Amino acid sequence: MFWLLIGIRESIPFFGAACGMLSALYWYRAGRVETIPLWQKLGQPEPVVQELRESGWIGGIIEAGTQSARLNKVAALWTAATVFLSSIPLFLARF
Repeated sequence: MFWLLIGIRESIPFFGAACGMLSALYWYRAGRVETIPLWQKLGQPEPVVQELRESGWIGGIIEAGTQSARLNKVAALWTAATVFLSSIPLFLARF
């Protein structure tokens, strides 16, 4: 049983590092979200009317913000997993 605890204590930091890499990847992707106006996303020409053009940009900004927020949420969850896994060996050090 003792060797099992030592094995867990020695291998968990690698899982924590993997989770940390995943969180960094998701935060990188969240920062690279592009704002695309709705008319361009739908394959339509840019509207001539200024209000329609601005509303297309506003819709694109909202959509990009939503996508970035979703990626940030996933990154935060992976960071929480990183902290949890990285702290486990501290508690197993007494065994």
